[in-house]
Amino acid sequence: MKFHVSKRHNIEEDASSHEMGLVAMTNDDDTNPPLPPNSNKNQSYIGNWIRNLILYYRRNRPPINVDDPTLLLYDVILLMNLSISISFFVTHRLDYYYLPSALNEGALLSICWIIAGLTNGSFLSSAIDGHYDPRGGIDEYTNKGGPKGAAMLAISTFISTSSLRIVFALIFAVLEHRPVGSGGEELIPLEIPFGLVLMSTWRAFHSTNTPRI
Repeated sequence: MKFHVSKRHNIEEDASSHEMGLVAMTNDDDTNPPLPPNSNKNQSYIGNWIRNLILYYRRNRPPINVDDPTLLLYDVILLMNLSISISFFVTHRLDYYYLPSALNEGALLSICWIIAGLTNGSFLSSAIDGHYDPRGGIDEYTNKGGPKGAAMLAISTFISTSSLRIVFALIFAVLEHRPVGSGGEELIPLEIPFGLVLMSTWRAFHSTNTPRI
């Protein structure tokens, strides 16, 4: 009888010491801080959102291609002319000294336009209708396609172009340890509004005068 009592007493002591050890391990906030209850849920939600965004972009983005090289050439000529005209007639007032920087600015703006245009499909054959199929819904094409769709596509492309140009200006300023606004960058405040009007008007005019097959 004593043997059984002492054995039971030892078992209870071992169980209580084991529970105390578990409590000490779980209450050690310094070595094992508790995780927020919703951390895993938030991480999974953000991961799923990013994954769905990438899949949506892959499904809906137009192919990166140039169907009309002549249209791309005209775009570049207009953008180069825009930068040179702003520099020569507005910002620097007939000063030939700034023409090289204006050419450099126009070339960089054209590069940004090409990058944004390839992303938005602005050089595809369907760009003349804003990527709306005239053989599809007549009401949707009438309201959104045609010259109106081409102008809206040009506006969207130039907004992306302006964003890229501003990012490049900030990067170059940091790399060269200078303030933003030199080397042709002083033309950016005028290039953005005039470029929006110029490119949207040009693309709408091109869409109006381009025959559909």
